[in-house]
Amino acid sequence: DNSLKLIDFGLSIRLPEGHKLRDRQGTPYYLAPEVLNKNYDNKCDVWSCGIIMYTLLTGRPPFNADHNLEIMRLIKIGEYYMTGKQWTNISPQAKDLITKILCYDPKKRFSAKQALDHQWFQLDKVQLENQVLFQRQNNIH
Repeated sequence: DNSLKLIDFGLSIRLPEGHKLRDRQGTPYYLAPEVLNKNYDNKCDVWSCGIIMYTLLTGRPPFNADHNLEIMRLIKIGEYYMTGKQWTNISPQAKDLITKILCYDPKKRFSAKQALDHQWFQLDKVQLENQVLFQRQNNIH
């Protein structure tokens, strides 16, 4: 079974347009830089989806460390890399989407709608399944 289940929505709320949140809450790996700065809106969720996508495609998170404080320090810097063996077979469309949803500046970051309209999601289903199978065979450690 190739099911993926996203869990832990205990902190989720509907945020009215234009409102900002100021509490630092969430799992460190998935926190957006603006959450660490305690001034964020729904674009932080797009960032978290980017972390999930990056991790699923490469087998490791973009900001990885042994301790939560170090993970948060790396997120605040905001530099991640798409180089190395694990990126060889990742499509240009996937890389492009990751750069748009892991954009450090939330004003420039894709919205959820823009992300879903991205060409990576428009790839032929068979092509996408073949790509995922190929990546699993070559990238999972």
